[in-house]
Amino acid sequence: MSGAVQRGMAALLGLLLALLAGTATAHEMSMAEMSLRALSNRAGSATGHLMQAHGRYQGTRSALRSYTVDLESFHADATAAIERETTARYLAHEANLDLTEAAHHARSAAMNPDDQATIDHWHTQAHLARLRVDTAEDAIAAAQSDYSKAADALEQAAQRAMGLIDASFDGTDDSRLDRMKNAFGELASMLSNLAVWAVEVLKTAVEAVVLAVAIFIAAVLIVIAVVNLMALVMLLLVASVAVIINMIVGLAATVVLLLAVGAVAYHVASELGVDDLTRIRIVLAAVAVACPALGYFLVQRIRDELFKPAPKVTLLDPKVVDDHDASRVSAAEQALAAMETNEPDSVDDFLWQAGAVDTIGGEAQTVVDIAKIVHEDGSVSWIVTLPSTKDWVVPSDTGAVNDLDADLLLMAFPELKSQYEKAVLDAMAQAGIGITEPVLLTGWSLGGILAGHLAETGAGGYDYAGLVVAGSPIDHMDIAADIPVIQVKHMNDPVHRGDMIDDVPDRGSHISVWDGARSGIGLGRKTGTTLGHDAGQYYDTLESHVAANESINDAFRDFYVVDDPNHTGKPTIEHTQYAFSE
Repeated sequence: MSGAVQRGMAALLGLLLALLAGTATAHEMSMAEMSLRALSNRAGSATGHLMQAHGRYQGTRSALRSYTVDLESFHADATAAIERETTARYLAHEANLDLTEAAHHARSAAMNPDDQATIDHWHTQAHLARLRVDTAEDAIAAAQSDYSKAADALEQAAQRAMGLIDASFDGTDDSRLDRMKNAFGELASMLSNLAVWAVEVLKTAVEAVVLAVAIFIAAVLIVIAVVNLMALVMLLLVASVAVIINMIVGLAATVVLLLAVGAVAYHVASELGVDDLTRIRIVLAAVAVACPALGYFLVQRIRDELFKPAPKVTLLDPKVVDDHDASRVSAAEQALAAMETNEPDSVDDFLWQAGAVDTIGGEAQTVVDIAKIVHEDGSVSWIVTLPSTKDWVVPSDTGAVNDLDADLLLMAFPELKSQYEKAVLDAMAQAGIGITEPVLLTGWSLGGILAGHLAETGAGGYDYAGLVVAGSPIDHMDIAADIPVIQVKHMNDPVHRGDMIDDVPDRGSHISVWDGARSGIGLGRKTGTTLGHDAGQYYDTLESHVAANESINDAFRDFYVVDDPNHTGKPTIEHTQYAFSE
């Protein structure tokens, strides 16, 4: 309230006193004066409160005005960063197409070694295209970094605004509204964080269907958050055996619900006739909506993966594997020593290598083995061995990049490069693999998924000439028919059914081999706590099939180290391990 109002009220009180003084007795005047004095004090107190409130809301208005300016700045910076990222992604796509085309022409030119000029030309074009890919990917990373900086600046501006508002309320926390503000402060903060998360989801979505699902998930999560907060309070108040039992029952019911929702979504997607990848996305989105907590977790994992920089790839330091205990040799040391001397002469040897890199790397780092084979005639071929999932990011995210985040991107959003894919392509480049030299990819579980993805997309422009995988959902991938594929599956293992495809007829050079009744050679089902999802058990299954039918080996002759007595030379193999982590 202004000073003019105060003076007006004082003048009014003075006038009332004067009127009473002319008509009352001394006693009555005394009583009137006391009453009016009390009234004057109360009016002054009210005026003081109103002035405090005026200052309080004046401070709030000033803080919000400042925050509005920062918000406009964020919008401009964020929009510019998103536009740069979109442009860079387009350039990266174009450069990848050029790289694939140049690699194809280079392979064709290599068939005519007399025309060295043409060979050199297409090698140069491939090199230039690869440089453009790298430049575009750097631009994408820079744009994402700028967006993150703008978001951080906005967060700091919000904190400043909240600080100014809180300061304007200091010492005046005397109303019900103030007490309600304090009581719901934490809830407002939580909802604010959810809103920021929703913005990030909308930024990273790349397809219209995924964008629509993300909007719906964000809206549902904001509503569910309030309900979950109330449920949490009730759980804390009623901590009893009955609550624990209810939680267990609720968890079981949630699992049943998710299975039912997934089945319905699968049926709907199948009826719509969408492709396999879109069906995976629809089912994943439906499950996320049915369980918002799970949906929030999955979106956070994808967001975390996209905004991390590409890992630094280096040669494996043997000292990291050595546990420095002279009294024993660790499993990792044994696996590394055996890998260094391994000379594959059968497809099952490739799966053995896949299990070995898992043991060498563990959860702390990712280890990839790249083996160079120089055959007796001087030709060169390569074997790239990829590890499986070693970090499930619960309760925390460890160093290995072959983690759940990579699984999510490769299965649901393969057009977005994971840290795992980026690092493997970097390792292949460091190894010096020529674009006309055949490459065999091998791995199990996640390693097999990445192998299939690289072969499907032709990433890096390499000549992918073979896949040996196990327990990996790759049936939905469009791998070229001229690339020989051995895919080992176990009847009890649900993992290779992650693309919601149980079995497909062998097509072209893509061959599936099974255990149990589907094996056709009398094998029993692989069991155990992992339900047959085990590198050693997959190795056993493939070894048994090779023993029953050695012709399985025929399509992979270019990747064996076998001494041909008809040649005077001797084939050699050199294993090199590359390591990287988050």
